[in-house]
Amino acid sequence: LYIAETKHSKTVFRFSTKDCAYRNFYLSKLLRKYSIPVPDVQVCTFDGDIYCEKYPFIEGKTLYERHLAGISPETTKKVYTQLCQICYQMSQIPVQEFAALNLPVCKTDIFFRLINRSHRVIGHNDLNDKNILLDQDDNVRAIIDLDSISLKPFEFFLILVFEIAQEKGYEYNVASIKDFYPSTYREQDLLNLSRQHKIYKKIVSIKNMLLEKQTIIANLK
Repeated sequence: LYIAETKHSKTVFRFSTKDCAYRNFYLSKLLRKYSIPVPDVQVCTFDGDIYCEKYPFIEGKTLYERHLAGISPETTKKVYTQLCQICYQMSQIPVQEFAALNLPVCKTDIFFRLINRSHRVIGHNDLNDKNILLDQDDNVRAIIDLDSISLKPFEFFLILVFEIAQEKGYEYNVASIKDFYPSTYREQDLLNLSRQHKIYKKIVSIKNMLLEKQTIIANLK
């Protein structure tokens, strides 16, 4: 990733494959059509076979930078509340419009087979704090890394947000999930989400345990 600066503007350049660059170009247009705060991606080429995404530089700090500088629990809660609202906005985009772009869709994995058989919605798989840009008042200004946009159950995207929020010190339970979850959902939805969260954590712990065993075996060899 490179930033080119002139007297009047700053532009971000991100080298990519042709397929990925055009995928993110079309996704950017779709998400911005529904007021989702993402970069206005364009595609440019060099020498005819080197592809690059470019978009105007977005002023602000990543949530990662804000955590390093020190951020209050109240501000953390505000940011993740906004992220959940953005998740909800994205989930309301007609899936047919996503499908019409004819983009690759991530494969269904064991997590979804175990905990969810509901319909899929559009969402962001990787809402880590380096992909979240905040303005000077610590409001979400943009979400970057459009490579991670895909179709999955709505609950999955919210669980990701909760997991990250918990890692950063915001503890939650079923009652506090109400602070995040859109008011259009019922109490039963919150309880189901809580159960799914527990199953998700078990799957993650099993996965980490297996990875740890693989590392030990590799080191012994």
